[in-house]
Amino acid sequence: MKQGDPNSTGIHLDTSVMLEQFKVASRAYKVVDALCPFRFKSTSTFARHELNRTWLTDLAFLYEQTRKHRRIEDVNAQIGKSFQGGQKARMTRCLEIMQAHMSVFPGSISLDAALARLRGHLAHAIVNMQAWWDRKVSHQFNGTSCFIAQVRPTMAQNGMVDFVLGRCKPKHIRCRVHEFFDKESERFRQIVAKVQSLEDASEQSRTSAETLRQAAGNSKHLCDSNNCRRIGDALIAVDCESVPVLAANNDRDWVPLAEVLEKKLINPTRDNQ
Repeated sequence: MKQGDPNSTGIHLDTSVMLEQFKVASRAYKVVDALCPFRFKSTSTFARHELNRTWLTDLAFLYEQTRKHRRIEDVNAQIGKSFQGGQKARMTRCLEIMQAHMSVFPGSISLDAALARLRGHLAHAIVNMQAWWDRKVSHQFNGTSCFIAQVRPTMAQNGMVDFVLGRCKPKHIRCRVHEFFDKESERFRQIVAKVQSLEDASEQSRTSAETLRQAAGNSKHLCDSNNCRRIGDALIAVDCESVPVLAANNDRDWVPLAEVLEKKLINPTRDNQ
């Protein structure tokens, strides 16, 4: 087969694996090393939807906090105040972003200089994140033609970030997720059946399976962004055509997907595969 042929050397990346490459160097390098043997690396544009909903949204939040506060301690305190209760994932993600950017600062830097440098790092990341994302893969499959994946942040001269994702609704369809679902309906049906057969399926997998089951009666149900985001893993996994290997760091949700799709699954964050 020709060099870079996804059938022979390809791997398809979940959002979780893509984002690991933007964390502290020790975590990022482990993933980069695990992916090195694969000449063809792909993801789905729906993964970029998840990038926008999570990492970029939190980058923008942190950047605004560095503009409002004068001390890094105050930024950390605001993270704790903003994400209480059921928002533990956002709190963890924000702390990981802070750690990743501050890990490259020299130990002798003053707290005032550290805050200014952090603000600059975050601004640079917001503006360039999607370009960095694009460079991590050889190809992005676009089965869903996700509208939210296309939204890019901008920064005005006064430093204000403009990054509004909005919400998609079935009355104003801006993507092709419903058409993609109809085209791949048998695969999605098999995913639902697989999850329903598992006694230890995660809550996330069960929610995804129920959303897919409902879409079988009306696929435009998925054109509501509150619904499509519930089946993100399934959409990304199916949107990979003939690529033979999947990569994700959440085995519990991805092992069933890999089994249904008859693909190998690797978790690059683990020491042993």
